[in-house]
Amino acid sequence: MKKKFYNGIICAVMLSIPVSSFAAISLRSRALEKFRKKTENFKEKAAVREFVVERQAVIQDFDSDKKEDSVEENSEDFKLPPDPPEQGPGSGEYSYEELKNGLYEVGTAYEYWIFEPKSAEGVQLPLIMFNHGWYFGKHPNTYRAWIEHMVKRGNIVVFPAFQENARTSPSLFTLNALGALRKAIARLLNEEGHAMPDLNKFATIGHSAGGIIAANIAAMASRENIPRPKAVMAINPGNSWAGHPLEDMSDVPRGTLLAVMAAEKDNLAFMYDAKRIFYEATEVLPEDKNLIIIPTDKKGTPDLTANHFAPCGVKTEAGFTRGFDVNGLDYYGYWKIFDGLTDAAFYNKNRRYALGNTPEQRYMGTWSDGEPIKELIVITDPNPKNFSAYHK
Repeated sequence: MKKKFYNGIICAVMLSIPVSSFAAISLRSRALEKFRKKTENFKEKAAVREFVVERQAVIQDFDSDKKEDSVEENSEDFKLPPDPPEQGPGSGEYSYEELKNGLYEVGTAYEYWIFEPKSAEGVQLPLIMFNHGWYFGKHPNTYRAWIEHMVKRGNIVVFPAFQENARTSPSLFTLNALGALRKAIARLLNEEGHAMPDLNKFATIGHSAGGIIAANIAAMASRENIPRPKAVMAINPGNSWAGHPLEDMSDVPRGTLLAVMAAEKDNLAFMYDAKRIFYEATEVLPEDKNLIIIPTDKKGTPDLTANHFAPCGVKTEAGFTRGFDVNGLDYYGYWKIFDGLTDAAFYNKNRRYALGNTPEQRYMGTWSDGEPIKELIVITDPNPKNFSAYHK
């Protein structure tokens, strides 16, 4: 106890020594720097622990489902989740079979990937800006299955890695992503060997922190002199209440098609920013925007759990990462909605799959026994006072 007391006295004296003493300045600076590094390491480790706990929970749910599989395989009630639709949005109807990618501005705040069809050099294609979730989503393998789906449908995908490390300030996320987008567009327009971006067919999409960025880009496009997104999709966006600024959504212009998706079991972002983006985008016509809640359905095995990480299809050369594979929530939920949204914005078709609370939009496929999976909950009313009437 005495040792701790005297050490405390010494530290207090050290940090209060007049700056006229050169030696004291040096010692004090080292003490402060040591304390700062310890604090930063603590914060980073705490963030890592939070992510790992959530990820382990997802995998435990998956493992639990696999154990139930062995019990239920001989049961008449055993149900499998749906296969992809045979045609239309969310399906495997592709214009291209192979893709290529490149990583640029490595190690900078403006690092980005470009994904494009392998055989489309010089071909004009729509441009999609895909914004990842917080730091652990910065490698595109986190969303690789979805990115491949977009590219094979005939799009160029730019994927900004807007965090240099886990300590990058959320206040810089959108600015870094914006800088990466500018550099990517310049490269596509001026460097040989690429598909040609059609800047009149531009869309933004993002998950978690990237969901806020996707919405911010739409709000900033006019004043930042970048292409205006014709379609915007924000998935489980968050968290403006934790230091990640959300732009004035009333700056998202009329004519934008906006889909905001929130997972029923999202215990990280909840629905706070999803509702903000939807309700505060007051210039977007009511018929051009929807707030879509994707439900959990546990009637089959493995179940379809709509949580914060549901949009992640983690794919590497070895295949999918356990607990983060692609399922019916992707085919009939996330992929279908975004396919329909961009088809409507770029080609004036398939709008009913993305907007309007239509049967095609709400439909989530069926279990293997023919029982329908829980439909999407679609909110079209722009009055926030009526939200509870849709989701209880």
